[in-house]
Amino acid sequence: MKFKKIHIAFILAGTMILGSPTCEDPGNEAEYVKEEVSSTDKHYVTQTSESLKQSIESDFEATDLTEQKRHAFEERAKQKVLDFAEYLTLFASKELDTAFRYQAWQMISDLFVNEGVKTNIEINGHDPEGPFPLSDLREEIQRSDFSSILVNIENISVTDPSKSIKEGEYKGSLGYTRHVWGIESYDTILISSAEGGMDFHVRKVVKHFGKDSLQVWNVFLGDSY
Repeated sequence: MKFKKIHIAFILAGTMILGSPTCEDPGNEAEYVKEEVSSTDKHYVTQTSESLKQSIESDFEATDLTEQKRHAFEERAKQKVLDFAEYLTLFASKELDTAFRYQAWQMISDLFVNEGVKTNIEINGHDPEGPFPLSDLREEIQRSDFSSILVNIENISVTDPSKSIKEGEYKGSLGYTRHVWGIESYDTILISSAEGGMDFHVRKVVKHFGKDSLQVWNVFLGDSY
């Protein structure tokens, strides 16, 4: 009798185990877990996207920049000075395709706050009387006898941290060491080597996104000295 009761207990236990969803179809549990994870991921992505959207909108709408963001734009200004040297070297490489060179000049123009900025980069071996329009530098390069001109800028530092000069605009200054070489057929000539500086401006500009437009902060280069 005791054996019969134990036997019945085993049968009932086996029936419960075999009848459970986990044993009947292991895929059901896996699918359930997958759906739970998927749901969690979607919730996380939604929250992250919403946070990012709010952060971007906050930056767009901000009328002033925090000290941390001003420092970030100062670093971007340093990079744009390096970009300027690189693009100028490309434009001054006369063996390159003309269309490519003029695209490089357009990229130079886009770095600056406006077309009237002044520069003092020496190209033809004589000291300029003073800063001259950036557009004149383009003509100087075109008239030069060098097949290529290499511009190298290094040791860039912030000499005057950015400060608000009016609503929606900050201004600061960078210092650096600049070397300019002229390359002829069989020779390379050091045209100039000097300590220089350049202003930079952080201001709000209108950016178009399809049919919409927003005012966003951006940094531009200014006058050289």
